Amino acid sequence: FVKEFGHGRVPNEFPSYPPFGNWVRNQRQNYIKFQKGDLSCMTESRVKLLNKVGFEWEWSEREKIIGGPVKLRERVWSWKSSK
Repeated sequence: FVKEFGHGRVPNEFPSYPPFGNWVRNQRQNYIKFQKGDLSCMTESRVKLLNKVGFEWEWSEREKIIGGPVKLRERVWSWKSSK
């Protein structure tokens, strides 16, 4: 994703590959639990690995409402059209 779009701000819903969006949402939810000290499958080593590849843990409310940055949306459509 980072190579394709230039950032790690993966939307929680990724229409071109829904399982990826689900996985991203689960990582974010487990990270929140991990930070609070609640039971979670997130580990310190997973956090480090995801940080290393540029994963972004937060997805702003504005981006949730409009479905992500316009630039991202354009690139996703472009990518889908090329398949």
